[in-house]
Order: sequence, then structure tokens, then C-alpha cells
Amino acid sequence: YNTSSYEEVESLKLLEGLLDIHLPDLKYKDSSLSKALSNAPDYYEKAVPAINEMLRQVGECSFDDEGMLQRGVIIRHLVLPGYLENTYDIIDAFADNFKEKAMFSLMSQYTPPKTALPFESLNRRLSEEEYNSAVDYMYLSGIDDGFLQELSSAKEEYTPEFNLYGV
Repeated sequence: YNTSSYEEVESLKLLEGLLDIHLPDLKYKDSSLSKALSNAPDYYEKAVPAINEMLRQVGECSFDDEGMLQRGVIIRHLVLPGYLENTYDIIDAFADNFKEKAMFSLMSQYTPPKTALPFESLNRRLSEEEYNSAVDYMYLSGIDDGFLQELSSAKEEYTPEFNLYGV
């Protein structure tokens, strides 16, 4: 179940028993940033209970004999260019609240849109220095069980056209 985590716990309860693996995002900790970028000032306050409900339903990560995840939660965070403090806050939040229960995926795939945004740093790709700083911070926070992306995973061909064709 791939989700932004901005959802009601009551809605997630309807999924109980239907899913084995949850892939929730944990996008923002700062309410002013979540309001500015997603019009969701209460993002973190909604996301944490939602992720806790996912963990309640599927439990800690479990793997088969070949190391393939069978059940569990992988919390994903996309590093945004120019917003490293947000990433550090999310890494701290993961370490404090979820480290023993879930895996962490630090993503580097941010691709700027073709039309300029009013947020200057979001009109460029993530720099190698920014991503390496995030990775270093993650390791210093004691998070060493999870996933990293290659910086080269940010490619325009992975971004769909949002033109509503076929809808």
C-alpha cells in the first residue's frame, strides 16, 4: 500500500487484514513547510497516527528465507532540494518513533517540474552534496537498516505527463 500518509486512521482500519506491506511517505515535520508545499499544515500530526495504525496492522518487518520482505512498513522520505533541515527533522522523527518497528527509505528522485515553481530551490535537482549530507545524517542517527537511492534515479522519463489524457 503506497500512500502519502495524509489519511484518517478510521480509513486505514477498513484495510485491516487486506495488506501485508505498507509504503507510507513521511514528507514533512514542519507545519509551515507542509502548508506551503502541500497545503496540509497538519501533515505530520495526521501522518504519525496513520503510520502507527499501519504498524499495528502488519507488525514489524518480517522476511522469508531469501530475505524478501513479507510483512511490514517501509517509511519513505524524499529529500527536497533546499530543504535539508526538513529531512534532518524527519530522520530524527523516524529514529525516535519508528526505528525499531519499520525500515527507512531515503529517496533522491526529486525531479523539478517543467513549469517553474514559486519555491526557488524546487526548480532544480537535488545536489550530490545535499543527498550525501542526508545519508550521513541518517547513519549518524543510527539508521542503517533500509534503502538508499542512487542520485541518478531522478530522471524526467520517470515523471508522467499530468495532462489527464485517458481519464
